[in-house]
Amino acid sequence: MTLSSIPIRYDPRFNTWLHLASMRQRRTHFSLAASGGRLFAIGGRNVEGLLATTESYLPSSNTWQMRTPMDVPRCCHSSATLPSGDILVTGGYINCAYSRSVACYSVETDTWTEKASMETPRGWHCSTTLGGKVYVVGGSQLGPGGERVDVLSVEVFSPESGSWSRAAPLPLGVSTAGLSPLAEKLYLLGGWNEAEKRYKAAVQKYDPATDSWSMAEDLPEPTVGVSCCTLTLPPRPAPRRQQHRNTPAHEEQQQQQQAAKNRSRESSVAPSQTITT
Repeated sequence: MTLSSIPIRYDPRFNTWLHLASMRQRRTHFSLAASGGRLFAIGGRNVEGLLATTESYLPSSNTWQMRTPMDVPRCCHSSATLPSGDILVTGGYINCAYSRSVACYSVETDTWTEKASMETPRGWHCSTTLGGKVYVVGGSQLGPGGERVDVLSVEVFSPESGSWSRAAPLPLGVSTAGLSPLAEKLYLLGGWNEAEKRYKAAVQKYDPATDSWSMAEDLPEPTVGVSCCTLTLPPRPAPRRQQHRNTPAHEEQQQQQQAAKNRSRESSVAPSQTITT
């Protein structure tokens, strides 16, 4: 596995990537969530094993700070930011098994609390917030023979009731895919399909208004282990309008330029003269 502690930030204004301050711990298979102007790196694993640690990044000072750790170490989980600003952490790999457990981190009080468990244990899944609810999508779990199998079920968490419900299942099971909301819909990109043992280029689109999935245009190539987010790009500068030739405004501009040239020529050709009487 590849371990890293160096985050990289993309600036769409200049189409550039910038290296930021290193995290306090090297980690992989962790989750990253944004809340209150900070980033929160949660759990994961490194050469020492599973991690329960949490650390937050403050952009204004380019620094990381350790926060209260989770009660139980976990990796291969997912996290999503609730409308309140709290962070909901779902599933993952705990105690050598995929888990249904759900924990919630309060950014304001720096504390963790347990929430109602999901119906299906899963890891390598995605989650995001849309319409005030958290959608947990895809991933894998262990089958009867101990083999990894795709999880097709989609579960929805309501912060108001603290309970889970089901949404329409995935048409194609994928793990380690990317998930992001866009224009009141969810887009699930790429991932690994356990049934076919293949990387996928599929883009699956969910519409909560009809509780249905459809297939969008595929990615240019199969991809796995990808994270994605909705990015607001700066507007392109408007092209400069050019005045058409042979218009009155253009002719007047040419006359003014020619008059300026004539005055400049006269002042440079005619030397100063002194008249003596």
